[in-house]
Amino acid sequence: MNLMQGNYGHQHSVLAGQGRLFAERVCRYHLGGPGNNGKENLHDRITKLDAAVQPDLHQLRKYGNRADHDEMDDIQPKEKPDIVHCVFRVACRILQGAHLQADLSRMGAEKEQHVQAEQVKGEFQRLGFGTEVTPALLTSLTEFGVDTADELAELEVEDLVKCGMRPLKARQMWQAMHS
Repeated sequence: MNLMQGNYGHQHSVLAGQGRLFAERVCRYHLGGPGNNGKENLHDRITKLDAAVQPDLHQLRKYGNRADHDEMDDIQPKEKPDIVHCVFRVACRILQGAHLQADLSRMGAEKEQHVQAEQVKGEFQRLGFGTEVTPALLTSLTEFGVDTADELAELEVEDLVKCGMRPLKARQMWQAMHS
C-alpha cells in the first residue's frame, strides 16, 4: 500500500504497472515461483487463487496490460482510485487470511500444550501422586521445559521442588520414577 500511495501522484501508467506487479507478487507469494517454469500466464495463475481476490487481481492485470500496450485504451485519471482500491482489498483479504492462519496455529499449539500437560498429569497419577497436580505445578513444569513423562523423569528432586511440589512428596515421586 505504501508503494501505491507513493506512486499515486505519478503518471497513470506507473500506478497501473505497480498494480499489475502487485498481482504478480500475490501469485508468487501464494503459488511459489513462476508457474509452469514461466510458461503460465498471470491470468491462469490468478484463477488458482482464492475466488474472493480474483476479480481485483484480474482488474489489476488488465490495468497493467492497458498501461503497457499501445493498442489498448490508456489509463484515465478517474481509474486511479479503483487501482488503489483493488490493491487495498486484496491486501486486506491476504492479511485476514494470515491472521486466521496465525490464530489456527496458536490454537493448535495450545491444544498440543494441553495434550502434553495431560500426559504429564497422567504420569503423576500413574505413580500415585495425582493429588499433587495443580494448574500452577503444570505451568511451572512447562516453563521448566517438561512436556513429556520422559522429561519429567529427568528432573531431580530439587527441580520438582522448584516447580512447586512439596519437598517430601517431590522426593517420594522421584524415588517412584527411578525405582
